[in-house]
Amino acid sequence: MTTAADRGREPSLPGRAAQPQRYKMAVINWLAAYPLITLLLSVGAPLIQRVPVFVTTLVLSVTLVCLMTFVVMPMMTRLFAGWLRGTR
Repeated sequence: MTTAADRGREPSLPGRAAQPQRYKMAVINWLAAYPLITLLLSVGAPLIQRVPVFVTTLVLSVTLVCLMTFVVMPMMTRLFAGWLRGTR
């Protein structure tokens, strides 16, 4: 039987904790991505005007994905761990 708390969670494997609900991960992703995109665009503003849009998009997207994957999201998941697990 599925409870309301279980809806939206990824199925857990034996011996592993249940994954956070998807909407919670979406909120955390947005909280991390929005300020990072804003920062990258403001820092890169002088360069953006000089290069074609596909180059700008390539550089910004690679930078954003790397920062989000290896720096920002690990910090955000630790910071919001209680909320993601539903313990706070």
